[in-house]
Amino acid sequence: MPALLCLENPLLDVRALGNQELLDRYGLKANDAILAESSHQGLFDDLIKNFAAETTAGVGASEAAPDLVESSQVYFVGGYHLTVCPEAGLALAEEAAAKNKIYVMSLSAPFIPVAFKDALDKTEPYSDYFVGNESEALAWAQSHGLETEDIPTIADHLANLPKANVNRPRIVLITQGSSPTVVAISGTPGHEDIPIRTISAAEIIDTTGAGDAFAGGLLAGIVQQKPLKTSVDMGHWLAHLGIQQMGPNYPLPKQSLTPV
Repeated sequence: MPALLCLENPLLDVRALGNQELLDRYGLKANDAILAESSHQGLFDDLIKNFAAETTAGVGASEAAPDLVESSQVYFVGGYHLTVCPEAGLALAEEAAAKNKIYVMSLSAPFIPVAFKDALDKTEPYSDYFVGNESEALAWAQSHGLETEDIPTIADHLANLPKANVNRPRIVLITQGSSPTVVAISGTPGHEDIPIRTISAAEIIDTTGAGDAFAGGLLAGIVQQKPLKTSVDMGHWLAHLGIQQMGPNYPLPKQSLTPV
C-alpha cells in the first residue's frame, strides 16, 4: 500500500554559474525565487549560450504519484501547485481532514503567500504540518498583516490558526539557513529550536532545492512514523547533501542516513 501522495509541479532546471552582472541585467536578486515575466524571456538562451548551462529534468511530484488518493495515508502539497490547480490541493485537504490522514503543506517560495494568498488561505486550515523558510515566513506575515519579523512569533501564530481536523495538532517548521529550524506546535506554549547539521561555507555549492530536500527528508520521517526531531533531522541531512551539489541533485552512489 502506498503511504504518500504528493502534488507539485514538474520543472526543467537550467543551472549555471552566473555573476552579479547577469542578475542586474534581468532584474534578479540572489537567493530568490520569483515568477518569470516578459523581461526574463532572453535569460534562458543567455544561460545556455554564454554560461555553459546544464539542465536537470525533474519529475513533478504529481506525476510521480498519480491515482493514490484512497490508499495513501500522508498527503503533501507544495506551494507551487497552488499556482496551477489550487482546487486539487483543497480537495486533497478535505479528504485528509475527513479521514484523519496527515496533510503537509510547503510554502515553496516567498511569492506564494503574496500572489496566491487566497488559495493558500483556503487550504492552510487543513494543514497538519506547515513548512517554509524564513523568507517565506516573513512574506506570509507581511501579506497577512502580522506586524512582526520574529520567526518564532510567526511560527507560533501559524501553528495556532483555526484548524479543520482538531484530532491532530498543527506543527509548523521554519528553516533558517545556517540557524536552527524553528518548530511550533498548536496548543503548546513557546517553540523549539532544532540545530541543523553544520557545514562550512566552502562546502556549499548551490542551495537550489534545499527547501524541497528538507521537506522530502521530513516526509520520509513522517511516513515512517519517526519522532518529530528525527524527522526534522532527516530533512536537515538531505538538504545538507543537496547543497553540496550543483543544482537540485544528490551525490552518487546513493547514501544512507547518518544519525547525529
